[in-house]
Amino acid sequence: RGTVGGFGPVYLASGTKGTCSYSGFFNQFGVALPIYNATLSWYYLLTINYNWKDYHIKKVEHWFHIIPFAFASLTSIIAVSLDLFGNVDWTCWINPDSKDTPVKRAFQWFQWFFLFGPIWVSIIFQSVVMYLLYRKMRHFEEKMKQYSVKSFRKSVYKKDNEQSKIANRSSVTSLGNSFKDGGISLDDKRDNLACVSWDSKIINNNLRETNINGQADLCDEENPPT
Repeated sequence: RGTVGGFGPVYLASGTKGTCSYSGFFNQFGVALPIYNATLSWYYLLTINYNWKDYHIKKVEHWFHIIPFAFASLTSIIAVSLDLFGNVDWTCWINPDSKDTPVKRAFQWFQWFFLFGPIWVSIIFQSVVMYLLYRKMRHFEEKMKQYSVKSFRKSVYKKDNEQSKIANRSSVTSLGNSFKDGGISLDDKRDNLACVSWDSKIINNNLRETNINGQADLCDEENPPT
């Protein structure tokens, strides 16, 4: 109460030196939050970018929790033990009311090492991790696009082959039916057509050579059809 800040008396200020130190302790403990975000980014980096499995993560998972809380607890205890907490206009934090010792006069270094520095390191680390994850996912996306294009082309090629086989089979069946319906004996027309055997393959001027059941094969090797 009665504290004077950089802009004059602090509005509605209340409490004592003890309550200010108590408040400053938990304000400093809040540094655990940005560090915790950094450790979570570390987790995503290991699992996504480096493909760590669960049994690998379990070996280092405890550090994701120990680092932020240990740093926050240690810096808060050091600050309160050195009597560094005081008024900073809007709250109580590292800004001792009296600068009668070299440690207290160096309070700005403590501000940077205990809060400002860790926050900036966390921001830079998380930015680097996000960039690495972006590159990883972009590379994965490009591979998926290539796989999709290859699969599409393969499916189209397979479909065309199946349609071609069906067309060839229909042509051979139609040809056989025309021979049958016209009363044409293949054995009697050796000069014009080769003898056919209906469980092999056929060579005809109008059909390409195929390899499917129900087609015919040459019986006359000396006079193949032209």
